[in-house]
Amino acid sequence: MVNSPGYQAQKKKRRRVNLLPWLGIILFLGLLFAGWRVWIGVHNPSPQLRFLLLSVNGQPHKLVPGEETLLKPEDLLKLLKLSTNVPFNIGIRLYSKGVDINALWYEELSVRQLLGPDLIFQNPLVIVEVKHFNRHVATVKWKVQTGAEDWLEKTGRIIDPNKRIALLERALKLFPENAALCKRLAKEYISQKRWYKAIKLLEELAKETPEEETLYILLDLYKKVGDKGRSIATLKRLLNMAPHDLGLRWQLAESLEKADRISEAVQHYEVILSKTPEKERLDLYQHLGYLYTKVKDYKKALSYYLKALKLAPKDPGIYETLAVLYDRMGKRQKADHFFEKAIDLKGEDHKGRLKLALRLIERKRYKEAKAHLHKILAKQASMKALLLMVDVAEKLGDKKELKATYRKILKLNPKKWVILFNLAALEYEDGNLKKARLLLEQYLKARPKDKDAHLLLFDVYKGLGQKAKAYREAITCLSFDPGNLHLNTYVFQYLKETKNYTRMAAILKEAIKVNPKEVILREYLLFAYIQMGKEKETMDVMKDILKMKPNNPRLWLSLGKLQEKKGLYKEAMASYKRVLDFWPENDEAGEGYLRVRLKVVQGGE
Repeated sequence: MVNSPGYQAQKKKRRRVNLLPWLGIILFLGLLFAGWRVWIGVHNPSPQLRFLLLSVNGQPHKLVPGEETLLKPEDLLKLLKLSTNVPFNIGIRLYSKGVDINALWYEELSVRQLLGPDLIFQNPLVIVEVKHFNRHVATVKWKVQTGAEDWLEKTGRIIDPNKRIALLERALKLFPENAALCKRLAKEYISQKRWYKAIKLLEELAKETPEEETLYILLDLYKKVGDKGRSIATLKRLLNMAPHDLGLRWQLAESLEKADRISEAVQHYEVILSKTPEKERLDLYQHLGYLYTKVKDYKKALSYYLKALKLAPKDPGIYETLAVLYDRMGKRQKADHFFEKAIDLKGEDHKGRLKLALRLIERKRYKEAKAHLHKILAKQASMKALLLMVDVAEKLGDKKELKATYRKILKLNPKKWVILFNLAALEYEDGNLKKARLLLEQYLKARPKDKDAHLLLFDVYKGLGQKAKAYREAITCLSFDPGNLHLNTYVFQYLKETKNYTRMAAILKEAIKVNPKEVILREYLLFAYIQMGKEKETMDVMKDILKMKPNNPRLWLSLGKLQEKKGLYKEAMASYKRVLDFWPENDEAGEGYLRVRLKVVQGGE
């Protein structure tokens, strides 16, 4: 009966009826508990934050109250969990001034996205406040720290160069030892040609980390501002980093040379020389020779040029340099040997041959100089060579060569007036008066005030017997030198022949003004006055002559006669007396003296 189907069915039916009340009780109690929890949550007198779970770049970070977390602008954030003692976090919320902090519950955002691109560069402290309704519960702090790369990234987005520089300067104050920022700011300074600011930055950088790249930039900047000293110092630092770099050593040597630090430069050139194959040393040998010449170490210079000569035995320039060196060392014969060798190698080098001729002239080796000058002049009409030939011909006394050279010069330049005059003088000396006349007449058309030329032409005209022309030239010459006795004598003779006594007197009066002590000029004037019949002027000139030459009885006699004729008896008596003093037996003077004395006694003058 117990196992009968009917019995089993009744048993199941009885169990279902008994469970329902229990379920209802349990549900009621649960609801009661939940309501109690909600009531406690709403009316909790001291809500507390246990932790805030934050995902940073996918990694969970548990933040406890008051904790400060350091974040970077590129960090990705997401809020995972907020744990408090408030049941179900009822009334709990997050708040941060100016920041949509609750967006992090729904999506993952970077710090840059959350705060904005400008705010992050203020390195803000984000205060996240946990509140229970409006009541403060706790805070957690997020300190945003931008890195140098963030500043660099922002710089790349700025177009205005001045704003870029301002931003980088600000960044460098925050990260004073950041090499990337320093280099970028230096680059900006360089682009704006603010060389000294760039130099200051890079020098500080190079103190700490002397990178090759930085030193090369500094080297370029030093060159731009013309700082030879620091350029050299930087090259030395670079060379210490790469002692086998011949290019760097060459730069250093050149810089030292330009700074006139020849001794130091030579040391580096000699190191380069030791590393250079023998066949490629020609330029270095010559350059070292040049530098040693510059510091007047001629022996060293000579040794390098001789080495260069072995590599280039047909280079006339090396021979010429060796000639100069031997010359400075006082070895004249060797100098001339090398100089002649240089000329032979150059062949048509008229300039070099001219130099050699000049050297030979300086050494008074005129015949050798003449031979070289002839070689030059056989190829071309060189004015310099012709002028040197003039000097040589004069020293050798070779008038024929001299005249031929003068003619060649005048053919090149007819206005070489000095040469024209010299040629005329030579023709005059050689007796070629007609040639001299033509040359002088041509010369005086260009130089009409040349006294010497007029004097020479005067002599030429005299020699040719052209008296009228000679007279005209004499008059021209007297305009320069009115007291010239030779010229006045010729003028006197010419005017005497032409009987132009008035002109003669006028010219002689001017001559006497300039040359009052020349008695013969007064004698010429006396002749003119006598011929003109000017007795008063004649007596005056006689008196002047007798003052200068009182021991002239004949002139005293002539003066006495004129004075007697003019009724000047006392003066005539004195003049006759002077004649008798010198010449007592002179009857003419004695008779004249008695005659005028009688007239004086009778009441004459």
